[in-house]
Amino acid sequence: MNLKEEIDVLEHKKFILATTNKNKLSEINAIAKDYGINFELPQVPFEVDENGETLYENALKKAQKCVELQSGYQENILKKAKFCPKENISFSEPNLFYLQENALIGHSQLNTSESIKMNNILECNSELETVKDYDKQNNLKLKKQNSCYILSDDTGLFVEALNGAPGIHSARYDTTPEKRIQKLLNALKNKNNKNAKFLCTMVLLTSKGKVLTTNTGEIKGIISNKTKGINGFGYDPIFFIESLNKTMAQLSKEEKNTISHRAKALIPILKYIKTFIL
Repeated sequence: MNLKEEIDVLEHKKFILATTNKNKLSEINAIAKDYGINFELPQVPFEVDENGETLYENALKKAQKCVELQSGYQENILKKAKFCPKENISFSEPNLFYLQENALIGHSQLNTSESIKMNNILECNSELETVKDYDKQNNLKLKKQNSCYILSDDTGLFVEALNGAPGIHSARYDTTPEKRIQKLLNALKNKNNKNAKFLCTMVLLTSKGKVLTTNTGEIKGIISNKTKGINGFGYDPIFFIESLNKTMAQLSKEEKNTISHRAKALIPILKYIKTFIL
């Protein structure tokens, strides 16, 4: 992606999912497509110490970290743009400009009677005649560049007989999905109560870190004695939904996206985006 393409991307509303889990991204986008919304993974390596005491705290931590990383990414893009030499300043090509290294702000090297020549990075009105006019337009452009929204979630499997475990530690219960499932089945071997529920809490932030909305979804089930089904991910193969007589992993993607805890958390947020952002 060249500099112009990167700047163009920043000028449009973007929705980023604060995760490295491609399965989660695919599941969320399958639901979001009906609302005309598409989420992307962060453009930079993403890792967070999820040491919060609630799903909301962990979701917020991930979103805030993503805000921080995204902000740094934008700054790095803008710093690639260099200030043009004075001899190239001209009124004849008002649609061509270069950015100063300090990203659109402060033009102390130019007199206010001079125009700036840009290189297809930002559109410019031919009526702009001074740096002051240019700065005024840039303030509007910067607002567009900040049209980035971060969605984050934290999900847990809460088992009654284990006092809610693995709960907020579900993703870190063991080192692999298979080991996490086996550890849970071992913990329930002598338990009669197999009741459990999935909870998912989502939070939507602006690029400045302001929380716009949050929501939690829930689905109840029981833990089966063995894995069943090949769809889904995580604990889906042992989460049995009695009303459907299937584990979560036996559901089609369409079925899961209709009844899952993640769908229940996500849909009100998608409606918020459609109403207040798009």
